Amino acid sequence: MKKSALALSVVLSLFGSLTVFAQDNGEVSAYSLNEASPVFAKDTGVLDKVTDLVASGVGQKKSSLNNNIFVYYLEKDEAKISSFYKTFNLGQVPQVKEQFPFFLISQLNQGSAFFSSLFSAFEDKPSLRIPIVLDDNYQDRARFYDVIHKNGQCQGLSYTAANLLGKCKSPKSEAFVQLSLTHPYVTQFGLFNQETPNLPDNSGRTNYATLAMIADARFLGVDSSFDGSKFNLPFTSFDEKTFVKEHNLFLSELGGLENNRSLVLNNNLYFCGDHVSQLLGKGTQDSVFDVGKGKKGIPLVYDKEGQVFLNLRNSLLSDSPFKNYGNFLEIELALFEDLGFPTRTRAFYGNSIYGSGSIAEPSYYELESTYSFYDEKKHSYVKNLPSETPLGVGLHVYGDYNDILQNGNIFTEGFGALGIRIDGSNNTITVPQATRIIANGKDGSAVVFSYGSGNKINVDGRLIANGEDGVAIKANFGSNVHSNLYESRGSYQANRTIDFKTGQKGYDAAISTSIPEELRHPAVYKINISGTVSGKGSAIFMDGSALVKEINLLKRANISGDIVSLWNFETDKSGNLVNIADVVGLMLPLKLQLTKDDLDVYSKEALINNVLSTSINIGADERFLYHDNPHYFGSDPDAYIDIEGKIIGQNINVNVLGGQTMLHGALDINNLYIRNSNLRVDSQSGRNIEVNSLVMDGYGVLDLSNGFKNRLIIDKQLSLHNDSRIRVDADLSGRIIDEFELDERYIVPGRNLNLEPALKYNDLRRLGSDPKALFKFISNFVSSANSMFSNVNIYIPFPKYVWDSSGMYGRAIRCSSRGCRIGEFLDNSKIQSENLSTLQIIFSFCGLILMCGGVYLYFRFSAKGNSGH
Repeated sequence: MKKSALALSVVLSLFGSLTVFAQDNGEVSAYSLNEASPVFAKDTGVLDKVTDLVASGVGQKKSSLNNNIFVYYLEKDEAKISSFYKTFNLGQVPQVKEQFPFFLISQLNQGSAFFSSLFSAFEDKPSLRIPIVLDDNYQDRARFYDVIHKNGQCQGLSYTAANLLGKCKSPKSEAFVQLSLTHPYVTQFGLFNQETPNLPDNSGRTNYATLAMIADARFLGVDSSFDGSKFNLPFTSFDEKTFVKEHNLFLSELGGLENNRSLVLNNNLYFCGDHVSQLLGKGTQDSVFDVGKGKKGIPLVYDKEGQVFLNLRNSLLSDSPFKNYGNFLEIELALFEDLGFPTRTRAFYGNSIYGSGSIAEPSYYELESTYSFYDEKKHSYVKNLPSETPLGVGLHVYGDYNDILQNGNIFTEGFGALGIRIDGSNNTITVPQATRIIANGKDGSAVVFSYGSGNKINVDGRLIANGEDGVAIKANFGSNVHSNLYESRGSYQANRTIDFKTGQKGYDAAISTSIPEELRHPAVYKINISGTVSGKGSAIFMDGSALVKEINLLKRANISGDIVSLWNFETDKSGNLVNIADVVGLMLPLKLQLTKDDLDVYSKEALINNVLSTSINIGADERFLYHDNPHYFGSDPDAYIDIEGKIIGQNINVNVLGGQTMLHGALDINNLYIRNSNLRVDSQSGRNIEVNSLVMDGYGVLDLSNGFKNRLIIDKQLSLHNDSRIRVDADLSGRIIDEFELDERYIVPGRNLNLEPALKYNDLRRLGSDPKALFKFISNFVSSANSMFSNVNIYIPFPKYVWDSSGMYGRAIRCSSRGCRIGEFLDNSKIQSENLSTLQIIFSFCGLILMCGGVYLYFRFSAKGNSGH
């Protein structure tokens, strides 16, 4: 067991590197660096080749814009390996290892290929071949080695960076990667996949390609001469742009650096390059990026061995234990620019907002610029031509408390590209009616909520993601590139399976790792839709990591695609509410870390229904949306909501509040509430409609008529109002086609269920011309219905309406002893009431008085006339 646990810790161990300072005469001195690393597992689905990245060109596509900057290969020459170890004073040289999984090389080169596509200056430069040396020490970390120029015009640059920049004639780089062989225990993790998404989805596996990108960034100079206690001379190119807030000077302007470990404490150091400072504009005053006296920069942190990290939230170059990006942030690309490596930033990012407002004064942005194909020569976007850049982002919202009006269109077809990505908290995004956010690439999404809490979006325009596996609106924290075993996060939740596996923590502690305040609330507070939302994979997808509190479908909202929630939880053996994130069982569950106020106020059942649920409110009056209880929402009688897809989720409560809703799909949800509105569920033949509870309030209609046999399953509760109705399909004989599954424990006020039949158009016409046949049909229908519900003690009264199963219209039924006739037409969009309205009662009462008065006057005058004769 200890051996297996130790091996697991190796899987999630951190990348390390050793960079060596070399004088021009070859003198060598060394210092140590660390970075996170995978141990590479075997996999039966070995890649045959590295997937080419698609880059853009006007009127044409190329397989790759740049040569691959770094090409990794396995070094088997004993003499060369010995030379590497001697140069860096690494001690005993390992024996050459022949066994080596091919996918390791392909994953490294795939990540390096994408990394290369970020830059604009390497099209004609030859690739740098980076050897990999294998070691059989399973416990050792993977490390990267390079030589730094100690003197001359390239002082502070690694040989690798100097060669790429062409700043001086450097000898061939001695850079190489040392990796440990894979322990057999980790083979079950397998290969992540052949492409790196914008929002990683590797789950318990390690995203090798993304970690290779982190390593490539180190080769380009994201490192420091700090060794854990002092800064060594010469400074690296990164150190040269490091600013000391305490002294208001750059590091290179200070003296006496021998014992200056205190400089790296208390967020005192910042990376302050021109490109970074320019990007950090509006809204960063008094933020973590504000160095003071008008200067902006990226705060830095250092580990105990001297490695420098960016103090950013979850980014690839950050020190965060949870990293959920498949690409670098725009601010990280700006850092590369400041290190001398021009990037294709505008092709990958339209806008980024790093600033933050406050709860009292949110920062306001009105964005007019578009994001589409970027013409590298003209340095501008081509409005009507989609971007094909993989992993591009039209708008990235990193900051908090921002109110953003997205007027400009976003148009991309790149693999994994996103229209808008939100990682901050308490932001409001508005997409007006004229705006289109289109992300039609494979695995593309129009809007993604990937971290934070309390965010809102108002959609009056169009959100489209009709590419393969496209999702229009996604709430999902994604995966940790190091593996979710290392650390997993979500709304109300975080755990570290690795700590339990290695014996560092017990079960209860490991399933509830401390979480920041922004995770103690729903990821998304409101999604308000009055426009169009379309996704080929899903229209709205809510992962088990991200809770969405409320979705409001308003006016004439048009939804094309499924609405799916994977947010689910259960009670574990200790009585904890936990989210089961891994059905295989490799990962521990995540305890829901609820606030004390919630735990004090709510019972466990109330917590599930009120705090941990997602409400989909359909046809509500927008003026009443501030109410927390949908039963108090106003109704919009003119709302017409069209949903082409299923609604699935055990935490979803659907509240149909006004107008007419067409759902062309199935339901599998927690609760369904219908009031003063018509919900027509046109499910496919044979699809079940399953709810835990069905509550039908005044004048609510559930229409199941579609000409097919469907089953309505109510698992817990049924509650009906006297004026509510359910419409079902019937055949010409009066037999009910649809099926119901419920039992006598369900609550039915009055034990009456208003059930109304629906027929095919031709059958309805035939009965309309034959009163006796219609009477027989209705009689058989009532008999069939009462027989169907006899075991649950429910009585079905004589129906007053019969409907066309196409859902277009209905007819009133007028019966007498001689048979039944079909009466006036009924508009399916109107809610029919058997009760007179107050105004009708007043008019009727007044009319009665007038009629009585008229009768009285008539007889009185008649009597006078007769007496006169």
